[in-house]
Amino acid sequence: MRRPLFEPWPEPSRSDAAISLAITLGAVLLVCAFLLLGLAVSANAATPAYLRGIDPEIAHTYPPVIDAAVRWLLLYPGIACLVLAGAFGALALAAKSGPRWSVVASGVACGAGALALLVLFALRAARTNLEFYTVYMWLRDMSPTQFGTSMEIALLATVIGLPTIGILLIRRHLRNADAAEQHARQGSPG
Repeated sequence: MRRPLFEPWPEPSRSDAAISLAITLGAVLLVCAFLLLGLAVSANAATPAYLRGIDPEIAHTYPPVIDAAVRWLLLYPGIACLVLAGAFGALALAAKSGPRWSVVASGVACGAGALALLVLFALRAARTNLEFYTVYMWLRDMSPTQFGTSMEIALLATVIGLPTIGILLIRRHLRNADAAEQHARQGSPG
């Protein structure tokens, strides 16, 4: 029996660091999503009682402002974090074993989610009417840890993590291309 001249070229290796980072970011965003959505569920009921404790008169005039504030400050960012956590999970799966188009598609989905978080953060910062700001401060007082950090952590993790994953995947792709080229050169008859 004759042995083949060349061994088959193995499947390109993927970046384990990028996969681990995508899984970690997905987990962080999932925790942030649960914190924000949990606060959104309890805030509509808790805020009027909190306001009655401060001033019984304003407790009756604020419910529409409270609803809008809870939606923009907690509910929408919580949903965005939940979707983004799924997108990072898909990115980890695609980077592990999927074709290149699936890595690109899930990376674009993560980028769109990061953009949505940035827009929500900017809208939250741009809301300057006094009533909205007052409810914002009350919500912060009611749950300073979850409310004060969940959105910021999600935004920071996404803005720093997504480019890092991209760099790791591109770097691994370039290494694989160089290795394939060297393998082809070594295997070609001289």
